Amino acid sequence: MRACIFTLLLCVFCLNAFADEAWQPVGGIKESDIKEVVVKDGVVYASSEKSLYRGDDNGETWKAVFTARGDSNGINSIGISEQGVFACTDNGVFKSSDGISSWKRIFKCIGAEKNSTRYIAFNNNKIFLGTRAGLFISSDNGITWQKSSSETGSISIKWITFLDEAVFLATEKGVYKGSGTNWKRVFITFTEETEYDADAIDEAAAASEPVNSIFVKDKTIYLATDSGVFISEDAGESWQRFESAGLGSEKINRLIVLDSQTQYSSSAVEKDTVSARSNDILFAATDSGVFVIDVNDNAWQALYKGMDADRINSIAADNKGGIWVATDKGLYKSSPLTLSLSPEGRGNNILELF
Repeated sequence: MRACIFTLLLCVFCLNAFADEAWQPVGGIKESDIKEVVVKDGVVYASSEKSLYRGDDNGETWKAVFTARGDSNGINSIGISEQGVFACTDNGVFKSSDGISSWKRIFKCIGAEKNSTRYIAFNNNKIFLGTRAGLFISSDNGITWQKSSSETGSISIKWITFLDEAVFLATEKGVYKGSGTNWKRVFITFTEETEYDADAIDEAAAASEPVNSIFVKDKTIYLATDSGVFISEDAGESWQRFESAGLGSEKINRLIVLDSQTQYSSSAVEKDTVSARSNDILFAATDSGVFVIDVNDNAWQALYKGMDADRINSIAADNKGGIWVATDKGLYKSSPLTLSLSPEGRGNNILELF
């Protein structure tokens, strides 16, 4: 029954939310290879290798606001907090209080690896910064930085996220969980390390390829790896490989999880037809396009119509239900994710679909 309900939901979603063209190219950005997209309070930030663009009015008007200068410099990620907008580059971290002008470098170290900042995250009045040389933490809004004294202070860090009080790091050696100076590796990148590593939990906690990003929703942790999706529902103590049937590429760059009742606000689905768990819709940005699946389903579906791109580098959702994707062929946006599943309209939707 649950699978049938989701099939109906997904079919109507694909019909209505992505009518005619699933994706619309976003104009106003000169460059085509977009690496990152972040959406916050109706403002969209998108970055190429060298330039950061700001789209006001939910991406209606665009302008370049920051440039990574130097042949060996590039933008790796974008962070947004109440204090401003942060650009992580190969030459340190730059911050603008208004996200438009007056960019100041707030992090710079001696050495190319320490200077190469990859990801920035914010939690409990602290800034966590991942570099190619390890983890740095600031408790005074980036004025001073303290390097982690554990193993996490000497390995390359790709991603940082949080679950309650725990910090999760995606590194070149796998995923670390910890807080303060107490860190534990809970997901191992290379299977050949498993028999030698005391932190190994079980065989399922090892992937043959790197972890590219982490997404946390409620109490579930989702890992995007070069060998598919892994999930944990016990704060990273154990991992299961998620369904991969239907994926055009097992190399997952990014993941987002949206709640159907939140995003599809016009839906009239009866509350007792699906559980809270089954409301989660998982989107994967891969090297072969965008794919979607219900977390309780058993096959991914491709969402490609209207997109002239293969590699999806980043994916984000805005507060109006639209989805944004940064691709090797530009920035694309979906229509707002709304449904029309009222009893009087349900039959017509099915007929139209067929």
